[in-house]
Amino acid sequence: VFTGLFLLNHRRTVEALRQSEDRYRLLLEQHSRARAEAALQEVQERFKSIFHSSHDAIVYATFEGTLLEVNDAFARLTGRSREDLLKPGADAAGLWSSLQVSPAQFDALHKTGVPLVYETHYTREEARPYHLHVHAFVVQGSDGLQSGLAVVIRNITDLRQAEAELRRASEELHAKNEALARSNELLSAAQRTATRAQRLSAIGQFAATIAHKIGTPLTALSGHVQLLMEDLSLPPKVRGRLQTVDAQIERTSSIIQDLLLYTR
Repeated sequence: VFTGLFLLNHRRTVEALRQSEDRYRLLLEQHSRARAEAALQEVQERFKSIFHSSHDAIVYATFEGTLLEVNDAFARLTGRSREDLLKPGADAAGLWSSLQVSPAQFDALHKTGVPLVYETHYTREEARPYHLHVHAFVVQGSDGLQSGLAVVIRNITDLRQAEAELRRASEELHAKNEALARSNELLSAAQRTATRAQRLSAIGQFAATIAHKIGTPLTALSGHVQLLMEDLSLPPKVRGRLQTVDAQIERTSSIIQDLLLYTR
């Protein structure tokens, strides 16, 4: 009887321990599952926060062009709400057409998997035109199969405007440099002309001084020779020499006049 009671009590104890172990295992599994779900939810929330906080417009779509998910930047770019973009029957074809993406390009992405990268202009009502950089690529699922395509759109309007302004400033600077170079050439030419004029002026002043200093004595000499030649008592030989002196005086005067004419 004692042995039977002992075995019965033992079986009850073992059964209670087994039940406790099962409950503990169940609680552990539930706790692990809850932690895993919490971790997964945290990752999803973090991804969702990154997705919607991105300044680049991001859209996830099927290969037929149907929008499956868009971020806030894409909604701001198109000027439409997220709910309006994702509702059934939304005009996705018109949106892709405005972004210069054709059905043929969707098909090529699906078949080849080669990313599509290009720049385009996008215009919507009551907004200035945007210059966009578009990068479309295939999204691979966890099973390795293509699950859709993603399009990342960056607004590079300000960048292109800055580049255009930089080009204009560079062109203006180049034009000013050319104008400055022409001004320097004109200034150099004017300086050369002024220097030449100064040299010519100095030559002229020198020639005038020489003409004055030589011409005055020659005039006096010529006058005396003329007076001497008026003396009829002079021998012919002396008169001939006076005529030679007078001719040389005239020749010298002519040389001085030629010098003045040349310098002038």
